[in-house]
Amino acid sequence: MKKMPNSTAEFISKYIRSGDSNIAYRTIGRGQIICLLPSVARGTEDLVTLANLLFAQDYKVILPEPRGINGSTGPLDNLLFEDVAKDILAVIEKEKSDEFPQAIVAGHAFGSMVARACASASPSSIKAIILLAAGGKNFAPELSQIINLLTEGSATLEEKIDMLAKAFFASKEAVKPQWLEGWSPTLLASQRHIRLTSDKSTWWHAGDAPILDVIGDQDPFRIPEQRMSLVSELGNRVTVEVVSDASHALPDEKPNAVAHVMHTYIKSLNAS
Repeated sequence: MKKMPNSTAEFISKYIRSGDSNIAYRTIGRGQIICLLPSVARGTEDLVTLANLLFAQDYKVILPEPRGINGSTGPLDNLLFEDVAKDILAVIEKEKSDEFPQAIVAGHAFGSMVARACASASPSSIKAIILLAAGGKNFAPELSQIINLLTEGSATLEEKIDMLAKAFFASKEAVKPQWLEGWSPTLLASQRHIRLTSDKSTWWHAGDAPILDVIGDQDPFRIPEQRMSLVSELGNRVTVEVVSDASHALPDEKPNAVAHVMHTYIKSLNAS
């Protein structure tokens, strides 16, 4: 990975009004915009290492916080993907430039669905989307129960580590301490409602945007038989990359590998 001379710059914290919501977000760098969206029930702290690596590759990285966490406020009941996509698109609209009028939106797990909703809602705003540990259409119910237990916060430390190793990390040794905390039950309830009630035909296809689908080879939410599912559905606008020794916490578990895959893909987009 290329190290830029200004790679020690700090994030700038900002807010923007989006309808009835006030969205907190951070930016770092200048250049092609990459907007990073977090996993279910969590904020963007899991994406900071990846953001710094992308900044070092001369990108402008944006980290918007979902409504209900880390300073973002707004209605949480009865939302659809189109509602939360509007929040992200408002941030992109504010941060875009004449030189870089479109953003690449990279979403982790639940965030990958929001990325697809952004591309569906405003194709002209999105250069491409990147799915980081996007789950399959179906996965074991046990995994949802693990998220419930982690979010409730009543599990012991050892139980949390065991659950994180089973659902999010490739091993107990790989579990990062920040994942023991930071789960929002209010956000989980809102995002589950969004996922279960939104009409898939309005967001699943991601408009006509190019898609990079980055999968951890040990991700239980995306078993090997499902790895080419989006290619089967959406054709050759989907590129699949599999990262070794990685599970569902992919962008935080293997940030260097993910940053490399993303940068290589974006270079190929710019060359085409």
